[in-house]
Amino acid sequence: MSWGETATAPSLPAAPDAQKTYDLAALIDLAQETNPQTRQAWEEAKAAASRAGIAGARFLPSLALAGFGGYSRIESRTALGPVYTEGPSLTTRLLLNWTLMDFGRRDAELDSAMQELLRFNWQFNRKHQEIAYAVQRHYYRTAALQARLQSAQATVTTAQSVLTAADVRLSHGLATRSDLLLARQELARANFDLQTARRDLTDERAALAEALGVSPAAPLKLAEWSEQPAPQLPDAVEQVMDSALQQRPDLAAKLAELRAREAEVRKAQSAYLPTIGLAASVGGTGGSFRPSVNARSYDYAEPIYNAFLTFSWDIFDGYAREHGVREAEARAGQAKAELDSQQLKALREVWKAYADVKAAQLQINYAEALVQTAEDAYAGTLEGYRSGLNNIVELLAAERDLSQARTTRIDSRAELLTASAALAFASGSN
Repeated sequence: MSWGETATAPSLPAAPDAQKTYDLAALIDLAQETNPQTRQAWEEAKAAASRAGIAGARFLPSLALAGFGGYSRIESRTALGPVYTEGPSLTTRLLLNWTLMDFGRRDAELDSAMQELLRFNWQFNRKHQEIAYAVQRHYYRTAALQARLQSAQATVTTAQSVLTAADVRLSHGLATRSDLLLARQELARANFDLQTARRDLTDERAALAEALGVSPAAPLKLAEWSEQPAPQLPDAVEQVMDSALQQRPDLAAKLAELRAREAEVRKAQSAYLPTIGLAASVGGTGGSFRPSVNARSYDYAEPIYNAFLTFSWDIFDGYAREHGVREAEARAGQAKAELDSQQLKALREVWKAYADVKAAQLQINYAEALVQTAEDAYAGTLEGYRSGLNNIVELLAAERDLSQARTTRIDSRAELLTASAALAFASGSN
């Protein structure tokens, strides 16, 4: 920063509407507006558009105004001795330079710049998809942790019921003090898990705020995730893989980069050929001079104009052009390898996400059955404990199984929704 400049104060993140309840679609719209990564990608695309404009400008002539002036004193030798001529003068010219033919240099440069513009445009689109996917993941995780918090609260209530049952049995002489202590221990564990769930939920809401591009302290009301419909899995993974190769913006960006590198190869090869252009100028020179042999001043004004057809051809440059072609070809080969690698990565991501969705769909059905059986087992064990048929250890084990089953059901639904979002992101359709 130079002297006299002032630093720009950092702007605060945008705040969401405190009165609005945001569902997933509304959260994604908010993130597209407020996340600074979208602005960064947009500015990169704008810079690429400007570079394309610069490449196109090389097809047009350039005009420049030049001038120089000052005071001069010239010494001339004569038989009678030196004679001095002095006075002010000014020369101005309007210069025109126009490359008429360069045998493909500018065409290749413009092609490369246009492909770079396409690359940044595709990257801008992919950035939107990345932000949408990040919001989805954090939204599902936040919703799952919110459900976990409710489950932890239910577990505390259940543990309190066990403690009450143990206390009643102890008062009737049907239980030992060890039963009461174990029930209190279970209640303490349930309360500890409740505070852990609250902490995890707070951390995840902060991560969601970062994905949205808002302050973690901003009030944000989220819609219940139960309103989120269950996704439909495509019939064949091959169909999704073909779709990914055709519509993923990052693959299109890699393809545009490859074409830009190929254009650079053509530009490097055209450096072996000459350039033909036009150079012209129009202007004039004028001034006043006075010889030292007399006191009289002479004024003058003369027009100056010219036009030339220029020709330039580098015959030998120390093999610099040869190395330039090799470098351009190597960069094109590198871009081709990166495209192939990115395509393989995309296929692997689609395959994995498809398998994850398929497994999650089966797991969620088993999780529902697990919760139902765990609830029945806990209710039966609690009734058996009250009637003296089960001991406290069996009851606490049934309570832990019920708590774990609830967590499994919550996690399975979150995994299904997250895997579906990952599949849409991998296929480039989100």
